[in-house]
Amino acid sequence: MVKWWWFLGVLVLAGCTGKQTAVPLLFSTPAQVFLVEVSIAGQAGKDATVPLIFDTGAAVTILDETTLQALGLSPLSTETILLPNNVTHQITRYRLTNLRLGDCVLRDVDVYGSPALVQGVLGLDVLGPLLPMTVTSAVVVFGCSQ
Repeated sequence: MVKWWWFLGVLVLAGCTGKQTAVPLLFSTPAQVFLVEVSIAGQAGKDATVPLIFDTGAAVTILDETTLQALGLSPLSTETILLPNNVTHQITRYRLTNLRLGDCVLRDVDVYGSPALVQGVLGLDVLGPLLPMTVTSAVVVFGCSQ
């Protein structure tokens, strides 16, 4: 079970233990969101570092489908999701062999691709295994057992 609380303006989540890694939070002025850079391993040495919205309210991680295809990844399945505004949307599931966030490397991570995506989102499916984490205005510190 994960517990969370606000303490002096800092979101604190507690779950598991392990080594820690710090990742800078980048503030995007036009979008008014925090971003973190994630490195993704593709096929045949095709790798990419992409900024993703740091969203602890998102259940899944979604990336631009063009980026996933440029990495040589093949879709596993297509699914229909219902967005908060009651609009359905098609997304495609991909499997990443490696996803690096700071010093943490997650293996065999399922993510979703969306053709209409402006900015990728880093969701709890990736963030969950990195608990506990502490978020400040400039950095997020993850627990990493990987």
